[in-house]
Amino acid sequence: GLGIPLNRSSDLFKLYNQKIGRRDTQLGLYNLKYNTEPLTYDAISIAIDYKNPSKNTKKILQNSFVRITGEVLEKDINKNILTIGYIDKGKKYSIKIKCELVKDNNHIETFNINDTVSVIGVVKKQITSNNTPVITVINAFAEKETFDK
Repeated sequence: GLGIPLNRSSDLFKLYNQKIGRRDTQLGLYNLKYNTEPLTYDAISIAIDYKNPSKNTKKILQNSFVRITGEVLEKDINKNILTIGYIDKGKKYSIKIKCELVKDNNHIETFNINDTVSVIGVVKKQITSNNTPVITVINAFAEKETFDK
């Protein structure tokens, strides 16, 4: 669902707070308060909202603290960038989220293409490339989604 706050007791969120929350002054991230809940989305729901200008999705996402779930599309081990998202066979609702992982979250090689992954971080840049929105998330922290809840 869209914009549902992440459960504060979530392990990913706790981990993120421990590792990143202490550093926000250093990172100069718009004095972002990491104790706020991230905006939570599925990649596909962002892709759909992008097509609806009245949703203002781009504006809402920009510089926001987010948690996005999607499938691993690409990984660049050298740059520590994990690209997640959704590729629509009909090309209409494809979306890519390029996640620049923090140094502490450097187990990028453990993610496999098509794994479902949740990423927490800050939306820094949004462009469109080949009709596909590409969202860059910085200071990102990724975790495989396990569905055993």
